[in-house]
Amino acid sequence: MVDVGLRDAGYHYVVLDDCWSQGRGENGSLVANTTRFPRGIRHVSDRIHELGMGFGMYSSAGSLTCARYEGSLGSEDVDAQTFADWGVDYLKYDNCYNEGQEGTPMLSYNRYKRMSDALNATGRPILYSMCNWGDDRPWDWAQTLANSWRMSGDITDSFNRVDPRCPCSGDEGYLCAFPGFHCSAMNILNKVCPLNSSLMASGQIDVHSSSLFLFAAASLTRNRTASMPCDSTKPSIAPPASTVPACVPSSTGSPFATPSP
Repeated sequence: MVDVGLRDAGYHYVVLDDCWSQGRGENGSLVANTTRFPRGIRHVSDRIHELGMGFGMYSSAGSLTCARYEGSLGSEDVDAQTFADWGVDYLKYDNCYNEGQEGTPMLSYNRYKRMSDALNATGRPILYSMCNWGDDRPWDWAQTLANSWRMSGDITDSFNRVDPRCPCSGDEGYLCAFPGFHCSAMNILNKVCPLNSSLMASGQIDVHSSSLFLFAAASLTRNRTASMPCDSTKPSIAPPASTVPACVPSSTGSPFATPSP
């Protein structure tokens, strides 16, 4: 990435996705695959930092990751500290094998808040990228927990092709009961366009444009949505003025709390 000029073009994070671990050690901490990473994750992190870039890792808010490796559900505190000790700057936190802790915004909020609190408790600034696929209306609450959050199902390498695995056409906007996967770029953009700019005031909506420029695409959505080629019948999002901190927002309370009388 450095040699081809991507770092100087603004790409900052190198994120190690799924399949990196080999379970947990005797103390309960995640252990990296010693064949793939014989010098350990900290060595990888240090080398990336030496290049002037940030290092990201992956886990899931479930008992297993999407590739069926050890997840972080129930082990948020120990895993967050492990990531901090390894020098992690960015955490992509997925939604697989969530043990049924979804279906209402409160269930998803509570599950993702546990890792948000655990990351803050480490004292290390770690950008928290919440990848819950747009389930349970994260645009209503994720900005209180995370720096970036998914608002749709997985993208595929198509600009506007219809795919039955992504059942919503995009014309419904964000009101899609089943996010699906293999969604086209325009399908996702048409879903994100109706979202009000105030929902992005403290974070970034992640439109999942691709694994290569995931974070850059989220920044583009945040800063330049008004110029995107969205369906002309859908309102555009005014670009917020604030920038996103490289740390988890400190929650001031649940957005579902009952007001005092």
